[in-house]
Amino acid sequence: MKIQSFLPVLIAMTFVTIISCNQSSMKMGNDDMLAKNKATIQKIDDAFDSGDTTMVDSFLTADAVDHNPFPGVTGTTAQQIRKAIATYHVAFPDSKTTITAMAAEGDWVVQYGTSTATNSGSFMGMPASNKKVTFDIADAFRMKDGKIAEHWGMVDVAGMMQQMGMMPQQPMPTDTSMKKMDMPQKK
Repeated sequence: MKIQSFLPVLIAMTFVTIISCNQSSMKMGNDDMLAKNKATIQKIDDAFDSGDTTMVDSFLTADAVDHNPFPGVTGTTAQQIRKAIATYHVAFPDSKTTITAMAAEGDWVVQYGTSTATNSGSFMGMPASNKKVTFDIADAFRMKDGKIAEHWGMVDVAGMMQQMGMMPQQPMPTDTSMKKMDMPQKK
C-alpha cells in the first residue's frame, strides 16, 4: 500500500473508533435517526456511482457546506455537488464505491471505502486514459435532521492520477537512501 493511502485510512479509522466507542451509550430512540443518517450518506455514494444528480437537494440542508469542494467548481454547495457528480461520472461512468467502514454517533457519520472505476472520459483537463483505477476515500459528515449540513473528505487523488499515468510513480525511500538528520544541539 502506498504511503499516500495511509492518511485517509488513518483519519477515517480514527473517526470510526471514536464514534464506535461511544455507540453503546446511545439511547434506543436515536437508532432510527442514526440509520436515517447512514442511509442519506449511502444515497450520495450511490449518486456518485450512478451520475444521478436529481436527489442532491433531498440529502443536503439549504445551508450545507462542503469543506473540500471538487476543484474548480463554484456555486452553492448543492450546485457544486451536482457538478462534481456529473463531472466524476463522465470521467468514470462505471464507478463502484465500496464502503468498508461506516459509523454514526449523534449528528456525525464517518465512512471509509474504496472506489474502482475506468477512466473513460476527460478528468481535470486530461484526456481519458482508459485505465482502471482503485483509490481510497474517507469522509466525515455532520448531519442535521437527516440531511448533510457539513462535509469533510479526502480522496487519494495522487494514487488515482498515478494509476491513470497522469502523475509519475514516486519511489518509496529505503533506509539506504535516507540521510540521517543532524539535530541541533541545545546550548
